[in-house]
Amino acid sequence: MPEFGKKGQIFSADALLGMIVFLFALSIVFYYFGQISERDRAFTESFEMKTIAFNSLSSLVETKGAPENWEFAEIQDAKSFGVSSERNVLSPEKLEKFGEFTLQDANSVRKTLGLGKYDFSFKISDFNGIEVFLASSSNSSKSVSFKTSRISLYNGSPAIVSLEVFK
Repeated sequence: MPEFGKKGQIFSADALLGMIVFLFALSIVFYYFGQISERDRAFTESFEMKTIAFNSLSSLVETKGAPENWEFAEIQDAKSFGVSSERNVLSPEKLEKFGEFTLQDANSVRKTLGLGKYDFSFKISDFNGIEVFLASSSNSSKSVSFKTSRISLYNGSPAIVSLEVFK
């Protein structure tokens, strides 16, 4: 004879165990999702820094800037900075003015270079590692940075031109 009043209900210990297993699995999924999101954010930021550094250094070393005689203008009149008298040949006059502008208003220089939220350090060294020029927008500590370099002529001699972008 069938017993009345029993309706296929789950015993509460079974329900509790199932809920614990489900929540544990769900927490593992959220943990790994957070890890993947953080890695993706770090990769995207790193890629952005590299792209900005390459483009900014190319603009500085390969062009004369806009206008071409920006070293005789005010900082707000410069549309882009180029420190070359011709491609990969650095102009001491433009470098001097670039350094002055950086000391005067590093934020404007940073924005004109297209660096956005990142600070920079622009350095020229000879092949013996002796620094001959430095312009930096910040002296703060660098939590994340990317440095790119290329070779150019400075005062008739080969020099290593570096741009480090950091935050």
